This record gives sequence, structure tokens and C-alpha cells, in this order.
Amino acid sequence: MLISEKITLFIAIWMVIIFFLTIDTIPEIFFILIFIGLLIVKVFTDRYTPTPLRIRMNIFIFLFFIVFSLIIGKRIISFLII
Repeated sequence: MLISEKITLFIAIWMVIIFFLTIDTIPEIFFILIFIGLLIVKVFTDRYTPTPLRIRMNIFIFLFFIVFSLIIGKRIISFLII
């Protein structure tokens, strides 16, 4: 099994576990926990992954960072309005 397949499998399992743990909560928690999981995978596998896989992981991390920023910004604005 290739390292990219192992990483993909781990992220998929992480997403399913997080989905079932956060099914009754707000969706923001789901996205934040996925973002944290991606960062953890990036840190632990950075030394062993080839460059194209690192670039793809960086793209996913960047996209989830944008979603994370939007969620936090929305929360801050809603907190300041109240």
C-alpha cells in the first residue's frame, strides 16, 4: 500500500469518525475538526511524502483554512452584533 493511499484512508476514516461524533452539533465543529486532522496528518507525514502529495495536501489545508476563517469570522461578527 502506497503512502498516499494510507494517508487518504486515514483522512477518510477520520472524517467518518468526526461525522458520527458531531452529527448532533453545529456543522462548524465538523469542519474545524477536519481541519485539525489535516494539520496533524501533514505534520506527521511531511518527511515521508513525495513533493506532489505535499502540494495536494497543502491545497486541501489552504481550502479548509479558508472555510475555518469564514466560520471564525462569522462567529466573531455574530458575537459583536449581539
